[in-house]
Amino acid sequence: MKTESNTESAELLHCAVATSSVENADAVFRRLFGMSVVKEFMVGEELGRALFGFGGQAKVIVYSAGGATIEAFISPERSGALDRYDHICLATRNRRDLIERASRMGMSVSSFAREGGDVIFIRDADGNFYEIKEKE
Repeated sequence: MKTESNTESAELLHCAVATSSVENADAVFRRLFGMSVVKEFMVGEELGRALFGFGGQAKVIVYSAGGATIEAFISPERSGALDRYDHICLATRNRRDLIERASRMGMSVSSFAREGGDVIFIRDADGNFYEIKEKE
């Protein structure tokens, strides 16, 4: 698709979230969203400092399903900030079931009624937000 400036538009390749543990990442991406692990790797001190502006190591687990790819950075000290706008938007064929499952798993579910349909967000144990839409 061409944009007004006659350049190719960008294609989303993946999203990344910080999570405090492998268990929390698996709870969200495997159990809640039904994704599979496709790769794991480590981000070392030098790479972290050069690209992200802070040191430390993080294990990265790459989850994928339905064309969506998410990198979960396992880093207890970097997860949990609650005052942010970043989120991942995912669509499902049965939003109500997914929301009920998230609630049973102890995740926070927030909704806001607006014209055109409710906006639904899930917050996981590490403070990450997921907007959930019904797949058309």
